[in-house]
Amino acid sequence: MKTPSLIYILKNLSCPQCGKQSVFQTYLRLKKRCHCGLKISNIDIGDAPSFFAMFFLNIFIILLAITVEIKFSPPLWIHIILWAPLIIILSILLIRYLKVIFLFLNFKYRNK
Repeated sequence: MKTPSLIYILKNLSCPQCGKQSVFQTYLRLKKRCHCGLKISNIDIGDAPSFFAMFFLNIFIILLAITVEIKFSPPLWIHIILWAPLIIILSILLIRYLKVIFLFLNFKYRNK
C-alpha cells in the first residue's frame, strides 16, 4: 500500500498510513489509534508544532504590526484589538496543521 502524499494528508488532515480518516479526536487533540491500525500515540511529535507556530507567527505579526504602525500610527488600543485576536486564531490554525506535518514526517522517516 502506497503512503499518501504530504499535500493530501494536509488537505484532509488524515492518517499518514491510510489517508482515509482524520487524525484528530477534538480540534487539537490527536486520536490514540487510527482505524487502519496505526497507533498515533506512539508517534512522538513533542512540542515542535507549538514552537514553530510561535516562531513563525511572531515574525509575521511583528512585521505586520510595524508596517501598520509606520503607515497609519494608530493608538495602542487599536494594536491590542487588532493583533490579540489575530494571534489567537492563527496560532490555533497553525498548530493544527503543524501537528499533521510533524506526524507525517515522523511516520515517514522514523518508521523505517
